[in-house]
Amino acid sequence: PKAAAIALLRGGARVLMDEEEIIQAAYDWCTNLGGPAALVAGAVVATIYETMNSGNLDLKKGDEGTVKIMKKATRLLLLSAFALEVFSIFVTTVTGTVLLAKTYDIPEAKHYSAISFLRENFEFEYLTARLTFLQGLLNWLAAIGLNHAIPQGETGTTRKINKLVAYSLCCTGIVMISFWNNHLTHYRNYGAMWLRWFVVTWTKFVWKWPPQPLTVVLVPSLFMALKMAYEAFT
Repeated sequence: PKAAAIALLRGGARVLMDEEEIIQAAYDWCTNLGGPAALVAGAVVATIYETMNSGNLDLKKGDEGTVKIMKKATRLLLLSAFALEVFSIFVTTVTGTVLLAKTYDIPEAKHYSAISFLRENFEFEYLTARLTFLQGLLNWLAAIGLNHAIPQGETGTTRKINKLVAYSLCCTGIVMISFWNNHLTHYRNYGAMWLRWFVVTWTKFVWKWPPQPLTVVLVPSLFMALKMAYEAFT
C-alpha cells in the first residue's frame, strides 16, 4: 500500500535497488545537492556586494562595542556562508566523479540504498556535503538578520520592521533545523552529524601515521586563522 511505503521511507527504509542503480542514485544525489548549493552561493555573493557597497558594515568612530561586534560578525557569517557553499559544490562534484570512475562490489546490492552506500563508503564526503550546504544557508540567513538588527540611525516604523525581519529570520533558522532533525536517517540530529563529522575527519585525515603532507600544513594554518579571528573581534 502507498501509505505503508511512505511510512517505510520516512523511517529510513532501504529501497530495493541493483548495483548500477545504487551508483547512479548516489551520483544523482551529489548533483542534486550541488545545484542548490550553487544557487545559494550566488545569492550570498549578491548579499556581500550589497552590504559592502551600502556602507552598513563600515566601522565608525561613534559605534558602540556591541555594534562593532555585530558588524564584524555579519561580515564573518557572509564570507563563511560563501565558503561553505563553494565547499559543498566542490565535494559533491569530486565525489560524483569518483562514483562514476570506479567499479564497486556491493554485497547484497538489492538490500542497499544510495544513502546507505554513501554513508558506509563515503561518510566523510556525505557528511561534508550535507553539513556545509545547510550551515552555509543558515549563516547566510543569520547574516541578513543580524544586518537588519544593527541600528543604522533609523527610527519609528523602519526600525520596528528591521527588528521584525531579524526576529523572523531567526525563527526561520530554528524551524529549518527542526525540520532537518525530523527528516534525518542514520543520525539523531544536526549536532550528532557535526560530532560524527569531527570523529571521521580526525580518524581519517589527522590521526594517521605517517601524517599526510597537506594535513601537516593545514593544522597550523587553522590555528593561525583562529588567532586572526580572535584579534579581529577583540
